[in-house]
Amino acid sequence: MGWMIHEADYSTAYLNALIDTVIYMKQFKGFEKYGPNGEPMVCLLKRAIYGLKNAGRLWQQTHTKALIDHGFVQCKEEHALFRKDAEDGGVLL
Repeated sequence: MGWMIHEADYSTAYLNALIDTVIYMKQFKGFEKYGPNGEPMVCLLKRAIYGLKNAGRLWQQTHTKALIDHGFVQCKEEHALFRKDAEDGGVLL
């Protein structure tokens, strides 16, 4: 059909996914902080990290919302396919 094809890769994609639940984790070795009474503290995650069980799902939700906010339409049959029509053709992602 004469379409132009471009390729892209998201570097550290999962680290851009917002977390929708409360998740705490142990601190990394070498970066530990302690409370006023000397008790070890934990980290409250605000974004997904690699190794988190639901990181892929959170990234997909964040990515889908961003594309829809920019005018893309999600395909009902293939949820990973997005379309945006334009006068000069359009875009499939």
